[in-house]
This record gives sequence, C-alpha cells and structure tokens, in this order.
Amino acid sequence: MNKLAILVVTYNRKELLKENMAAIFNQTCQEFDYYICDNASTDGTESIVKEQMRQHANLYYYNTGKNLGGAGGFSYGLKMIAQKDYDFCWLMDDDSIPQSDALEALARAADTLGKESFSYLGSTVLWMDGTPCVMNQFVPGTNVYDNLRATQNGLIPIEYGSFVGCFVNLLYTRKVGLPIKEFFIYGDDTEYTLRLHKEKPAYMCLYIKWTATPGLAYRKFRLKEFPDINILTGTESMFLETAEAIPGLKFFIFMQKNVQK
Repeated sequence: MNKLAILVVTYNRKELLKENMAAIFNQTCQEFDYYICDNASTDGTESIVKEQMRQHANLYYYNTGKNLGGAGGFSYGLKMIAQKDYDFCWLMDDDSIPQSDALEALARAADTLGKESFSYLGSTVLWMDGTPCVMNQFVPGTNVYDNLRATQNGLIPIEYGSFVGCFVNLLYTRKVGLPIKEFFIYGDDTEYTLRLHKEKPAYMCLYIKWTATPGLAYRKFRLKEFPDINILTGTESMFLETAEAIPGLKFFIFMQKNVQK
C-alpha cells in the first residue's frame, strides 16, 4: 500500500476531470493511490473513471450518492482515507492540473520538514494564462524569520488557504477531524486549514505551480451568487451567515479571529 493518497472531488465536469487524471498519471512520482469522489454526476463521469481504472490499479472511484458540494465531497473522501494507513493526502478540485513534478516536490518538502513538523503544504495556483488564481491563494504567516530552514528550501509559512493543491498531513487530520460538510461549496478550506494550522505550522511551496482549466465560468457563476464573499482577505461574512444555519459553528469563527491576530 502506498503512503500517499490523492483526493479529487468532482461533479458533472468529466472533460475537466479527464485533464486532471492525465496530469496525475503524468507525475514523476507515481507512488500514490488516487481517489475520485463523485458527487453523483449525471454526465458519464463514472464511465470515464472506470475505463481508466482498467489501466491503473491505484485508481479508486466512489459515488457519494448525491451532490454534497465540494465541502461534503472532501469530508467524505478524507474520512475514508484517514481510516486507512496513509501518511498524507493531496487534495484538489477536478479542474486542477498540477505540473508533472509537483507531487515529487511536495514529498521532498515533507521529508525536509519532517513528518511531525507541519500540518499541510500549499502550492502556487495560476490560471491557464499564467495569472494568479486569486480565489486559491494561500495567506502568508508573519513568522518567516522564525522558519529560516523552511524558507531557505522555498517554503513560506502560511496560515490558511485553499484545497487546490493542499498536501495534508493525515497525522493532524486524525487529531482535528474533517472539513465541515455544511459549508457545501465555500469556506470549508479556509476553516479547515486554519484548524490544521493551530496544531502545527503550514507552508507554501513556491516552486510548485498549478493551472486551472476554463472551469472559470463555473466559479464566476458561484461568485455572482455570493457577492458578499471577499476571497482576497478572508470570508468572515460567509462564516457569520453560515453560523446562523449551522449550530455550534460560532466556535470556528472565534477560532479564525484568534488565529489571524
């Protein structure tokens, strides 16, 4: 059994998922198990994944039974993976295309830091034209000089960020639990990476670049649907709205504010 799992959540975007699968199987490091959690797609996603499963013994397909959103899909998949004997889980959306040496670089960074020394690693995320994907930025920490060993290896301290290219140390997933599925599509990664960061430092790998295929139209639609979300500086308004719908969530808002001080 491999010690590293890859988790992709998908929903009715099989053409984008094909590109993701191609990029994953083109990685210079092939020591992984690859899990696809499908939120009950109706566009033939299951068929194209199962076709690939005939060629790749390390590819696994799970249908969640209904659309759980990104948050629910990641919670579903991480729960399953954390119960197995993996050390790390590499998270991403179905429209993510990691460069071919991304996994190798992340694994090298994990070795440099030591297994118990970090909670997660983030990556540089770009659109296809090379411009920064603002909605998937990782937020730098303020203790760069306290982490010179990491910084000298191209690792910048961060506090919270995105699930796109997030390399999670499952040691701390087993301590803090799973992403909050009730967020459905937004805020789950911000809250969860903050929660992980409280356990151990996190770092962004400057030399790992990702591109996002033109799933941008989908994301534009979502941002228009939630115009009050400030994806550049945080998601406090969304946390407050969600807290009204989810009992007990005010604890996580309190935690977020404390971490950012």
